[in-house]
Amino acid sequence: MSANNKKMFRRERRGFKSKVLLTMRRRKFLGQRDQKQDDIFPFGELPNECKVKILAYLTDKEKCTAALVCTSWTDLIRTPCLWTKADFVELLYHQKSRHIPIPSPALECQVLKEKVKNFVFHLVSRQALLRELLFEFDLHEGDEIWLKLLVYLLQMTHAQELHTIQCNWTYTPHIPWFLSGAAVDAKESRVTSFHKLLMILQESSPGIQGFTMPFDWSPCSISLLCRFKSITTLELSKYWVFHGLPQRLLNRLLQELPKLRRFKLEVAVPFRDSELYPQYTMSSETLEELDIAACSGFFLWSVTLPNLKRFCDARTAWTGPILPRKALKIQCLYNVVRNGAPKLNIFNTSPLREGWRESCPSELEDVLRATCYCERHKSSPLIF
Repeated sequence: MSANNKKMFRRERRGFKSKVLLTMRRRKFLGQRDQKQDDIFPFGELPNECKVKILAYLTDKEKCTAALVCTSWTDLIRTPCLWTKADFVELLYHQKSRHIPIPSPALECQVLKEKVKNFVFHLVSRQALLRELLFEFDLHEGDEIWLKLLVYLLQMTHAQELHTIQCNWTYTPHIPWFLSGAAVDAKESRVTSFHKLLMILQESSPGIQGFTMPFDWSPCSISLLCRFKSITTLELSKYWVFHGLPQRLLNRLLQELPKLRRFKLEVAVPFRDSELYPQYTMSSETLEELDIAACSGFFLWSVTLPNLKRFCDARTAWTGPILPRKALKIQCLYNVVRNGAPKLNIFNTSPLREGWRESCPSELEDVLRATCYCERHKSSPLIF
């Protein structure tokens, strides 16, 4: 083979190798591109119903951020069913926790109010389908706007499906008391505003299933609360420091809520006379969980709770005078639940073994020694 032929052969071979390498690289590149395309979720190709379902898992802050991506996402984020929770507690907490110095408490108070206003107007503009409402606002009607904003929110959005309310209507934690616009002792005024809120809720959201809130145990409050016949969960904390709880009001609450299943109660029963000191009875056909661990001076005489499965109690600080243990003739909790709660299977955190009614097991006996005020289980001769 001549020298020229050899050179041509080498050039052809190098050209062939280059084509092969180029083809391999091109295939590798295309394969990587296809792989990357396979790794990308085709969100834009989904129907709008699926997109909304996915966006529903975002927090409110994440939804607002997602609305900045593109015009189509902005339109999706405006869907009313994406805005079902009005959580003013978290809103004010995040605003308060931001490390941005504000020169004065008065200006900070104004910033928080504007934040709440903007959130309310945002929910109204989205025509939100409210299902949960959480807030901590002092509803005293002075110079404040909290009650007006809540009423505006409930009346201007779709609140028919609202089912859960967790609120504290007695104070606004992030605003100093000297800037709140309310007198510290304006207790009756707050109760009046609370009644107005319950009346508005009855009109806008009659199907509410759960309340967690302070409660004043006035006849008017009982009447308004008993209008919500769909209540299944009720957590009532004390409003007055010491306020008598008439047995008739407790009976009315339990009897006029036909679907009540979980009841958590906090009251501080004041001491007036050892001979007239109330010991309570509780009766409900539907109640399954009862928690009176936060109560002070609330003693049970008997219960008629055929479906009760869980019972919680605790020995809290006695708020009355120093008395001998026998002065009040307190019933033993073991006898109370044994006779009145045939389906009970948990006492505090202790599961009840089969046959616990015939003889009190040692585990339950230990719980009763730390819980019950009766002569058998209270080691001290005094009530305190």
